[in-house]
Amino acid sequence: MCRQVRGTLRQYAASLVVVLAAALVARYPSLLDPLAETYVRACARLAGYWRYHHVPPYVVAVIALVLLVSSSFLGVALLRELAGLYRIGRRSPRPGGLAVEDWSHLAEAVGIGERLRVLDGAAACAFCAGLLRPQIYVSQGLLSTLSPREVEAVLRHEAHHLRRRDPLRLFFLGLAQRLAAPLPVARVLLDRARVEIELAADRAALQQVPAEVLASALIKVAGARPAIPPLAAVASLTPDQARVAALLGRPVAIRFDVRDALVSVLVLVIIGAVIGHLAAQPFLMLPICAACPSF
Repeated sequence: MCRQVRGTLRQYAASLVVVLAAALVARYPSLLDPLAETYVRACARLAGYWRYHHVPPYVVAVIALVLLVSSSFLGVALLRELAGLYRIGRRSPRPGGLAVEDWSHLAEAVGIGERLRVLDGAAACAFCAGLLRPQIYVSQGLLSTLSPREVEAVLRHEAHHLRRRDPLRLFFLGLAQRLAAPLPVARVLLDRARVEIELAADRAALQQVPAEVLASALIKVAGARPAIPPLAAVASLTPDQARVAALLGRPVAIRFDVRDALVSVLVLVIIGAVIGHLAAQPFLMLPICAACPSF
């Protein structure tokens, strides 16, 4: 009990620190002037040096290395997504198969037409996947576990993901989460963005089906332990505390841990110090143009 109380106090303390910092900046925006001035000067000096002087080989090498690592990272992520989609495609029957035809009327009513694919297997799962042309995948196990009304709720949930192209958005969110690994607070915010995407799909489904039907589908899927493929760009019907709480009318607020907030602030301070150190280097103390004085 004491541990839970301490954890709650730490979360409230972290939230209080964030709120006070935001209020302080809103009340005294001039506090950001030194950081903004340092950033502008660094950008200006880099631009002037790049334009009017020969760039040192090590600068070109560093920029090329950053671009190479970034493009490689993006390429690996894309290959993983494509490989996962290929494996999913091999598990699903051809469009127009018996399993799909059994639900074609409901698919047409929901508005997904031929975008529905039924996967072989007893595990209950439903998800929307595909970067450019997303498809909705449901398993035979889910169709045999849920009632027709619950299947409709699932399809309406996934249809919202399909119309909004949420798999593509989730793909870039996954990239952002990896890039924001040193910033725990950023990871919390990105996780919340994922939850909001799922909550938006739930709200779209609730316009056509009662809340208890969707909640029942969530509970049954949770009991069946759904097997979702390991893709970053998958909008799935996976149960979590935030979605269940929202269906019960008790939305979960964002909470920050004190250690996460302190680590994020420390990382930002280090980044700011590095930028300031680079901006003060002699080889960057150059005028923007021949007729302009240096900073």
